[in-house]
Amino acid sequence: MHFAPVEADLRTSTERLEIDVATISDLPEILELASRKYGKPYNQSSFWKWRYFENPIARVNLYVVRTETNKIAAMQAVSMYSMRIDNEPHHAHILTAAFTAPEYRRRGLFRSLVEKIVQDLWQQETALLFAFPNKLSAKGFRVFAGWRESRSLSLFVRPLFGQSRSAASSDRSPRMVLDNTSLGIQVIARDEFLVGGDEILTHQKAALSFIDRSREYLNWRYNRTSTMEYDILHAESGNGHSGYLVLKPTHLKGVPVGLVVDLAARSHRTAHELLRAAVMESRFWGLRMLVFLVGRTNPYARALTMNGFVKLPTPIVPRGFPLFTYDFQHAEKKMAPAVTDMHWYLTWGDTDVV
Repeated sequence: MHFAPVEADLRTSTERLEIDVATISDLPEILELASRKYGKPYNQSSFWKWRYFENPIARVNLYVVRTETNKIAAMQAVSMYSMRIDNEPHHAHILTAAFTAPEYRRRGLFRSLVEKIVQDLWQQETALLFAFPNKLSAKGFRVFAGWRESRSLSLFVRPLFGQSRSAASSDRSPRMVLDNTSLGIQVIARDEFLVGGDEILTHQKAALSFIDRSREYLNWRYNRTSTMEYDILHAESGNGHSGYLVLKPTHLKGVPVGLVVDLAARSHRTAHELLRAAVMESRFWGLRMLVFLVGRTNPYARALTMNGFVKLPTPIVPRGFPLFTYDFQHAEKKMAPAVTDMHWYLTWGDTDVV
């Protein structure tokens, strides 16, 4: 356990607060705290077990601030995933799930939690720490020492016109979505991943940065959660599995849209067919738009253009996607730029950035 005094605002309170790491026994209180501001999935115990307390993929610590009566006043999670940068393995840490009880706000608890995590990671000689905070938390990161904001993420959209069908069936058994006989590529919708993204992207590893996407990771990330739904498309050819695309149907400002949260393809042609199938699937589900968020590295730019995706100019993007990185001075080289160069989309580790 990690204990440290938290500097509360002594003008309003002389209460002593301490930081430690939560355990599964704290789950009921964590649910109560998270539910005070958010609904699904934060009010579901299955979500917290899947993502934080029983995560088989990442090493997770959920830091909490406790009061003198052992109540949780605030919390901040940090998860460590394996990441490959310039074909070398590294540890990537991401901050998620920041909550503060209303009666304990404006006392510096959020800052204290972030600083405690940074302090612990310094001792581990961590190379990379980053976060996608919401609008409120972003104000804090802008004044926290050592943090840098990046605005290099690009948003692509694909409007969907014409007649849309309503998909009333909930059957998620494997089914054919697209069969391009001239290219010998079939796109099939199925839940289970039979190969990992790392195997598909073998030829690109030296040029790209990405969180390692093993078969185990992909199945945990998209199939083992009961709180989020994904439509998973697999590209298959004579050479076996050549790519996949993960589509997340959701609503943004009341409009049904599809988020392309992950894409890995062995070739440009495969990427093109997967995106074409995603357009077909989105129409099948009655969606009105496809959305694609990507960093500076975008190996499938031509496939996006050929499938009608348009990059939105920054001034008209509906909302920002703030990305903050922390530079550890002991790192042999600066790892922060690798995050915005990453071959990764709306999913970062265990988080859908929407």
